[in-house]
Amino acid sequence: MNYIGHPYDAYKVLGRMNPYIAAGAELPDLIPFITSDIYDFDAAFQLIHEGGEEVMKVNRDLGLAMLTHGITYGADKYNKEIDQWVFGDDKKTKDALAQTIVDCSGISFEGARKWRVHNYMWVGVDMYIMNTYPSFVELLNDTTNQVDAEEIVNILARALKVDAKEITRMTKLFLQKERTNSYSSIENYVKLWKKVLSGLPEKDEVNEEKTMQLFDELYIQNLEIWPIVLDRVITNVKTNIKNFL
Repeated sequence: MNYIGHPYDAYKVLGRMNPYIAAGAELPDLIPFITSDIYDFDAAFQLIHEGGEEVMKVNRDLGLAMLTHGITYGADKYNKEIDQWVFGDDKKTKDALAQTIVDCSGISFEGARKWRVHNYMWVGVDMYIMNTYPSFVELLNDTTNQVDAEEIVNILARALKVDAKEITRMTKLFLQKERTNSYSSIENYVKLWKKVLSGLPEKDEVNEEKTMQLFDELYIQNLEIWPIVLDRVITNVKTNIKNFL
C-alpha cells in the first residue's frame, strides 16, 4: 500500500483516526531512506518496520497503526500479491507496465519490474480512496497536520531504546510538515511521489506529467478491482491483529 492506503487500512481496522494512527500507519515506510550511522537496513527494518509491538507499550495507537502496516501482521504482508490479484498470469501486460514505468520513473526495466510495478499498482487503491471516500482524505489531511514530530520521535526513542537524535535523522522525511495536504489532489500526490521516489536506492527521476497520466490509466483500467483489493487487505489485517485489539 501507499500514502493513503496505509492510513485508510489503519482507520478501518482500528475504527478511529488520530495523529498517532496517521503517523504510525506511515512510519514503517521510512526504512528505504535510513541514513543511520548505527543501524543498517536489516537492523532498522526489524527495529522500526516491525517494531509496532514494542511501540504499543508506550503509545498504543501509534504501535497498533504500525502493526497494520508491517509485514508480520499488516498490509505489507500482501505487498506484492497485488501483481497476482490484478495481472494473474498475464506476464505480457505486467512487462508492458514495467516498460512504461521506465519512461515515467527513469529506472532500469529490471528495477521497474522487480520494485516499482507493485508500487505503481497500489496507487490505484489510493486513487480509489481519493475518489470514493473524499471525507476520509480530508480527515487524513487534517489529522496529518496535527502530528507532533517531536512527540512521535520521543515515543519511538523510548519504546525502541534508541537515541532521539538518531530517530530524528531516521524519520525526518516521514514527519516533515511539507507532507501535509499531499493527499488533497492527484497533482499534490504526484509531487510527493516524485520527492519520495527520488530518495529510494534506485534514485527515480519522476516525470510528473507522464506519471499522472499513467496513474489515471491504471486507475480507470482496473476500476472494478480496487475495492476488492482494498476490502481483502482490510479484512485480512483485521484478522491478523485481532489479538492486539
